[in-house]
Amino acid sequence: MAPSATVEREVKVSVPAGYALPDLSDVMNGGSVDEREDELLDAVYYDTGDLRLLRRGVTVRFRRGDPPGGVWTVKLPAGTPAVGLARREVTLPARRAVSLGCSRSLCVVGRWGRR
Repeated sequence: MAPSATVEREVKVSVPAGYALPDLSDVMNGGSVDEREDELLDAVYYDTGDLRLLRRGVTVRFRRGDPPGGVWTVKLPAGTPAVGLARREVTLPARRAVSLGCSRSLCVVGRWGRR
């Protein structure tokens, strides 16, 4: 995996209980809708003790479970879209095993696992 940079655009929506996703196969020419298998991801988020990064809209994450191994992701503010959130996302593969504790300037501020 080579380093990459993209702009992530995110909009969160909610639906009522019992909502069924409609057939989306005709939404995009040549597109398809497929079920995915569960995947186990373990994410650890880093920040300074006073949450300086978070207050500036910056996220630093190390996540295990992404092929081919651990991946570092830094998300940076990327303008103000009309709807939702836009952030520049820089992703780097981990070159070696990573200690998930505190350094002099960054500490673990959250840890999540999901399937």
